[in-house]
Amino acid sequence: MATRAFSLKQHLVADFLYDTDGADEQDLMDHAVQADDVLLSPEMEREESAPYRKFWRFPGDFQRTLIFQFTVPDDYTDTPVLRLLYDCVGDDLTGDVRVTVDVLANSDSEDMEAAEYDTTNVATDTVETAEGKTNLLEVSLSNADSAAAKDAVLVKLTRTPGHNDDTIAGTDVRVFEVDFVFNDA
Repeated sequence: MATRAFSLKQHLVADFLYDTDGADEQDLMDHAVQADDVLLSPEMEREESAPYRKFWRFPGDFQRTLIFQFTVPDDYTDTPVLRLLYDCVGDDLTGDVRVTVDVLANSDSEDMEAAEYDTTNVATDTVETAEGKTNLLEVSLSNADSAAAKDAVLVKLTRTPGHNDDTIAGTDVRVFEVDFVFNDA
């Protein structure tokens, strides 16, 4: 058994941006609209000073959600992790960033219309205190909706800057890479 990973960049299917002023999460989901600046690979945002660094910007004053869709590899066994490589841009880089990850898995002959996301996986990470220094955040997907080899999967990644555990609210997070990491057979 070995640990494998694959990038989810090419598997992005939706990108939503929510104004968090005075709206609870359910209200945000009920009024979700596609973000005006959908950043699909290879059209991801980039800074002029770093032309080869593409990223998704998770603003400090808005909740952003990315949804990825893929088929679980044939040799998948268990223990999935979502690994993020990111940095922060802003004035106050002292504190934690909070993300949530939801997984929805559909096996052969399951009703996709009736499917629901499993219980939310939550992770926080203390950010580097210097702008531009990268951080690695690994979110254990203990709630992976019983995903198995060959399942069709949706993974929903959200930064929640309005939550009390995200103590760098107002600071942008730039995500360079999102990887699905798992053990193979």
